[in-house]
Amino acid sequence: MVLRSARQTILVAVALLAVLAGVCAPARAGTGGAARAGKPMAEGGGKGPVVVVGFSGVSWTDVTRKAAPHLYEFGEKAAVSNIVVRTVHETACPVEGWTALGAGQRTIDDGCRLPTVAGKAPARWARLKEANSSSSYKAKIGALGEALQGHSALAVGPGAALALAKPNGRLVGGYAALAPLPVSGEDGDVGGAARAYARSDADVTMIDLGAVRYPGSELSENHPVEAPGIAQRLREYFTPEGAAPEAVRQQISYIDARFGLLVKQIRKKTPNATVLVANVADAESSRPHLGYFAAAGPRMGGPALATSDSTRQPGLVQVTDIMPTLVGWLGAGPQARGNAIGSAITTAKASDGEANIARLDAEHTRAQVTRSLSGSFYVLLAALSAAILLMWARRNSYRWTETNERFFLQLSALTAALPVSTLLVNLIPWWRMSNPLVSLLMGVVLIAAVLALIALHGKSPFAPFAVIGGVTVATLALDVLLDGIWHGYPLQLAALLGMQPLVGWRFYGFSNNAVAMFVAGLVLVLAWHSSRAARKKSVAVILGAGALAVLLDGSAKFGADFGGPPVIVVGLGVLATMVAGKRLTWLRFGAVLASAVAVSFVFALFDYLQPAPKRSHLGKFVGSFFDGGGLAIVWRKVTQIFGGNALFIPVALAIVAAICAVAWLLAKRGRFARFRIEDEIVRRSVVSLVSALVVAALLNDSGVTMPAVGLIVAAPLWFVATLRRGEGATAGQGDAAVQEGAAAAQEEASVTQESAAQEAGRTATPR
Repeated sequence: MVLRSARQTILVAVALLAVLAGVCAPARAGTGGAARAGKPMAEGGGKGPVVVVGFSGVSWTDVTRKAAPHLYEFGEKAAVSNIVVRTVHETACPVEGWTALGAGQRTIDDGCRLPTVAGKAPARWARLKEANSSSSYKAKIGALGEALQGHSALAVGPGAALALAKPNGRLVGGYAALAPLPVSGEDGDVGGAARAYARSDADVTMIDLGAVRYPGSELSENHPVEAPGIAQRLREYFTPEGAAPEAVRQQISYIDARFGLLVKQIRKKTPNATVLVANVADAESSRPHLGYFAAAGPRMGGPALATSDSTRQPGLVQVTDIMPTLVGWLGAGPQARGNAIGSAITTAKASDGEANIARLDAEHTRAQVTRSLSGSFYVLLAALSAAILLMWARRNSYRWTETNERFFLQLSALTAALPVSTLLVNLIPWWRMSNPLVSLLMGVVLIAAVLALIALHGKSPFAPFAVIGGVTVATLALDVLLDGIWHGYPLQLAALLGMQPLVGWRFYGFSNNAVAMFVAGLVLVLAWHSSRAARKKSVAVILGAGALAVLLDGSAKFGADFGGPPVIVVGLGVLATMVAGKRLTWLRFGAVLASAVAVSFVFALFDYLQPAPKRSHLGKFVGSFFDGGGLAIVWRKVTQIFGGNALFIPVALAIVAAICAVAWLLAKRGRFARFRIEDEIVRRSVVSLVSALVVAALLNDSGVTMPAVGLIVAAPLWFVATLRRGEGATAGQGDAAVQEGAAAAQEEASVTQESAAQEAGRTATPR
């Protein structure tokens, strides 16, 4: 009966999601909902030359009518976006940005230096090629130069030479020198780029206007900039960004003057040219930024937001998207894109140019504020968790007054509500307010306080499970569903516990922290339901909810998450086993885990069967195995779990093995008996969630972050339920939920006894 009911629930869930996916799938031609109303990019047939203008260290916050009038005016009439320039390291050097543009992959420099040219070819090419081939990302530099063979090309400036070099280091076309940005107070060659373009008739012109650098981060040709220490890097997660110094503003003004003369020459000589302008690297060694991106001409629409399949977000592209875009514009064919991880840049529906610029400036502020506050917020969560644990451990050691208890309950509920509040606060445009940082903090705390008050209303011990767990699940599910359909900057993006655009790894679907929150919320809600319903109904609901959750998380269109489905399957599989009254053996746990991993591979394989430009990172992951690079990706993920140091892996495994051995010995001697959780509902949720979070830590590259986030949501509510359940037992009280939970527990106990009796009878019967 239980299996029949569960099958029906699962079939209905699968049918609903299949219909939803079928209705929405046609919308994702190109880049999905964000782009379907706009003008598509011209593939190959676009007439007129292509001009790519690059520089480093310029964001939309720097570009105003007064500070950079030519860049601002160009952006008003172009398809615009913020551009993510991160390659491998936390910040991107100019050499890394230009080689990433030419490779369509994440590249590295063997020390942050100024781009240089030796003769008419990039300097240090052999060293750059060796550094990238030996890195964990195995980037193959020179792909764009190779794809453009047969087209006339011109590189202006050393960075442009890096982008247009072929794999052997030779330029695909001609080269024109351009002086670097002048030091403050010096006169520079403002019109050099414009004169070089006037003398050229190339199909593709790549121009490096220079690199803006902050004081203390200046570059030289021969001596690399020293990488910031861990203390300096951590400091950036705790301190808000100040205004750009005068030296930086002068450099940006000089780049704008160069661009003004250049774009005037382009319009005069080749009015049908498509001009793509992009910031390709950062201006600092320790603080990353989103950069300026704008493109206009026959191959791009008018004023609009630019986007790509790699981000699925209007107003957000990556530097690795430029190479596939240029290859498509020039009709080189899909095979010429090689191993590029980016996607072709397209446009969303037409919109007001000035409003687009204001939006991009605000979204850059949103990303910077969340990054600068993230360190303090993690410390706050750790401090609150420590305070709750200390109060709980000492509750019998001192006088536990009613006031103390009330404070403990409120603090616990508030802490559990903070993670989902970091997402819900993005419903309020705090980044547009006069003091974004204060507005963000106040919004998070107020939302968490409201949720805590609602959760603690009444005396039910498991009501907080339903309220906070339910809001967490609903928020994440709706966020992923709506973003998968309409692509409209999800709540998770640039959230304190969400996806960080400055990190540049994920822009849609379920992030690792989101999976931890989602699983914790699911376990809490379903544990609450099991306290109110009969065993058979509870098992059916758990299996049905699990099927929906796995489809949502693993689908390439929505969650696009490889490591999430196993976590969900393990957590809810263990919960269903316990609710059904079955003993949780290692064999059953292993079967659940194996099926969980198989589910993820099925999702990834289906995504791989799509055309290459349409694959999410799930399909690209499968494709990397066929290309021979899959094991390198897996190894990189494994090292990231252990802090990015491969040498620490055996040490960490030895420590874990020793801890497990000691725990096994202590458990065998009965030393953990006093830690037994008496409440059945709490015990189910603890065992289920801890099992899921252990799998999460092993399968995902966030290390201990996922277990920490999941436990912050659930552990405080376990304390609340245990404390309130103890009160009810002492006072002889209990609401309907408690009584039904007790009845369900009695029913399970009787079933277990019957099963034991039947087994004993079978054993005693002679054969």
